[in-house]
Amino acid sequence: MAETDFKWYVGHSDEIYSLGPCASRQAAIEEAVADGGFFDQVDGKYVHAFYLCEATKPIIRLADYFGAYDWVQGLDEDQLAEYAYEDSVLHLSADDVAELQTAVQAAINAWQDAKPRNIKPFRFARVRNEQRLELACDAAGVLAG
Repeated sequence: MAETDFKWYVGHSDEIYSLGPCASRQAAIEEAVADGGFFDQVDGKYVHAFYLCEATKPIIRLADYFGAYDWVQGLDEDQLAEYAYEDSVLHLSADDVAELQTAVQAAINAWQDAKPRNIKPFRFARVRNEQRLELACDAAGVLAG
Protein backbone atom coordinates (compact mmCIF):
# COMPACT_ATOMS: atom_id res chain seq x y z
CA MET A 1 0.00 0.00 0.00
CA ALA A 2 1.48 3.32 -1.04
CA GLU A 3 1.88 6.27 1.29
CA THR A 4 -0.58 8.15 -0.92
CA ASP A 5 -3.37 5.77 0.16
CA PHE A 6 -3.65 7.64 3.48
CA LYS A 7 -6.66 9.95 3.93
CA TRP A 8 -7.83 12.05 6.89
CA TYR A 9 -10.78 11.11 9.13
CA VAL A 10 -12.59 12.82 12.02
CA GLY A 11 -14.58 11.29 14.88
CA HIS A 12 -16.05 11.82 18.35
CA SER A 13 -13.74 9.17 19.77
CA ASP A 14 -10.53 7.46 18.78
CA GLU A 15 -12.54 4.33 17.96
CA ILE A 16 -15.20 5.59 15.54
CA TYR A 17 -14.45 8.12 12.81
CA SER A 18 -17.66 9.38 11.22
CA LEU A 19 -16.30 11.95 8.75
CA GLY A 20 -13.91 11.36 5.90
CA PRO A 21 -12.06 10.49 3.88
CA CYS A 22 -10.60 13.95 3.35
CA ALA A 23 -7.65 14.74 1.11
CA SER A 24 -5.81 16.84 3.70
CA ARG A 25 -5.64 17.50 7.41
CA GLN A 26 -6.98 21.01 6.90
CA ALA A 27 -9.89 19.72 4.82
CA ALA A 28 -10.78 17.27 7.61
CA ILE A 29 -10.71 20.05 10.23
CA GLU A 30 -12.88 22.28 8.03
CA GLU A 31 -15.36 19.45 7.48
CA ALA A 32 -15.55 18.80 11.24
CA VAL A 33 -16.19 22.48 12.02
CA ALA A 34 -18.77 22.80 9.21
CA ASP A 35 -20.53 19.61 10.34
CA GLY A 36 -21.32 21.20 13.72
CA GLY A 37 -21.59 17.80 15.38
CA PHE A 38 -18.34 18.35 17.25
CA PHE A 39 -19.38 21.63 18.88
CA ASP A 40 -19.16 21.34 22.66
CA GLN A 41 -18.58 23.17 25.89
CA VAL A 42 -15.44 22.16 27.81
CA ASP A 43 -14.69 23.78 31.17
CA GLY A 44 -17.12 26.58 30.38
CA LYS A 45 -15.49 27.37 27.02
CA TYR A 46 -16.93 26.69 23.58
CA VAL A 47 -14.88 24.41 21.36
CA HIS A 48 -15.03 22.12 18.37
CA ALA A 49 -13.62 18.94 19.95
CA PHE A 50 -12.80 15.87 17.89
CA TYR A 51 -10.30 13.17 17.09
CA LEU A 52 -8.34 13.37 13.88
CA CYS A 53 -6.26 10.72 12.17
CA GLU A 54 -4.70 9.77 8.90
CA ALA A 55 -5.59 6.23 7.85
CA THR A 56 -6.03 3.76 5.03
CA LYS A 57 -9.12 1.79 4.06
CA PRO A 58 -8.31 -0.54 1.19
CA ILE A 59 -11.04 -1.50 -1.26
CA ILE A 60 -12.49 -4.92 -0.55
CA ARG A 61 -12.49 -7.32 -3.50
CA LEU A 62 -15.72 -9.29 -3.11
CA ALA A 63 -14.37 -12.16 -5.20
CA ASP A 64 -11.89 -12.88 -2.42
CA TYR A 65 -14.81 -14.00 -0.26
CA PHE A 66 -16.27 -16.54 -2.68
CA GLY A 67 -15.45 -20.18 -2.07
CA ALA A 68 -16.64 -22.61 -4.75
CA TYR A 69 -16.17 -25.69 -2.60
CA ASP A 70 -18.29 -24.31 0.27
CA TRP A 71 -20.90 -23.02 -2.17
CA VAL A 72 -21.21 -26.41 -3.89
CA GLN A 73 -21.39 -28.20 -0.55
CA GLY A 74 -24.12 -25.87 0.67
CA LEU A 75 -26.05 -26.28 -2.56
CA ASP A 76 -25.77 -30.03 -2.38
CA GLU A 77 -26.92 -30.15 1.25
CA ASP A 78 -29.69 -27.56 1.14
CA GLN A 79 -31.22 -26.80 -2.24
CA LEU A 80 -30.72 -30.22 -3.81
CA ALA A 81 -31.38 -32.37 -0.74
CA GLU A 82 -34.71 -33.61 -2.08
CA TYR A 83 -32.93 -35.19 -5.05
CA ALA A 84 -30.13 -36.90 -3.14
CA TYR A 85 -30.54 -40.45 -2.00
CA GLU A 86 -27.27 -42.20 -1.39
CA ASP A 87 -24.62 -40.06 -3.02
CA SER A 88 -24.11 -36.43 -3.68
CA VAL A 89 -26.03 -35.06 -6.65
CA LEU A 90 -23.08 -32.92 -7.61
CA HIS A 91 -20.23 -35.14 -8.66
CA LEU A 92 -17.59 -32.49 -9.23
CA SER A 93 -13.91 -33.20 -9.37
CA ALA A 94 -11.34 -30.99 -7.69
CA ASP A 95 -10.54 -29.60 -11.15
CA ASP A 96 -14.21 -28.77 -11.72
CA VAL A 97 -14.38 -26.90 -8.41
CA ALA A 98 -11.15 -25.03 -9.21
CA GLU A 99 -12.53 -24.02 -12.63
CA LEU A 100 -15.78 -22.87 -11.00
CA GLN A 101 -13.79 -20.87 -8.46
CA THR A 102 -11.82 -19.11 -11.22
CA ALA A 103 -14.90 -18.43 -13.38
CA VAL A 104 -17.06 -17.06 -10.58
CA GLN A 105 -14.26 -14.92 -9.16
CA ALA A 106 -13.67 -13.47 -12.64
CA ALA A 107 -17.39 -12.68 -12.98
CA ILE A 108 -17.52 -11.03 -9.55
CA ASN A 109 -14.41 -8.96 -10.35
CA ALA A 110 -15.89 -7.91 -13.71
CA TRP A 111 -19.10 -6.83 -11.98
CA GLN A 112 -17.22 -4.89 -9.30
CA ASP A 113 -14.95 -3.22 -11.88
CA ALA A 114 -17.77 -2.33 -14.33
CA LYS A 115 -18.52 0.87 -12.42
CA PRO A 116 -16.96 2.43 -9.34
CA ARG A 117 -17.87 0.26 -6.38
CA ASN A 118 -15.49 1.26 -3.64
CA ILE A 119 -16.54 -1.31 -1.10
CA LYS A 120 -14.46 -0.52 1.96
CA PRO A 121 -14.23 -2.01 5.43
CA PHE A 122 -15.41 -0.24 8.57
CA ARG A 123 -11.97 -0.61 10.17
CA PHE A 124 -8.80 1.08 9.09
CA ALA A 125 -5.92 -1.02 7.80
CA ARG A 126 -3.29 1.45 9.10
CA VAL A 127 -3.46 4.59 11.25
CA ARG A 128 -0.98 7.38 11.84
CA ASN A 129 -0.95 10.98 13.11
CA GLU A 130 -3.85 10.38 15.50
CA GLN A 131 -4.66 13.25 17.85
CA ARG A 132 -7.46 14.98 19.73
CA LEU A 133 -8.14 18.61 18.85
CA GLU A 134 -10.06 21.26 20.75
CA LEU A 135 -10.45 24.39 18.66
CA ALA A 136 -11.68 27.45 20.55
CA CYS A 137 -14.78 29.13 19.17
CA ASP A 138 -17.60 31.43 20.21
CA ALA A 139 -21.12 30.41 21.28
CA ALA A 140 -22.18 30.36 17.62
CA GLY A 141 -19.43 27.91 16.72
CA VAL A 142 -17.28 30.42 14.85
CA LEU A 143 -13.59 29.66 15.30
CA ALA A 144 -11.63 32.10 17.42
CA GLY A 145 -8.84 34.09 15.82
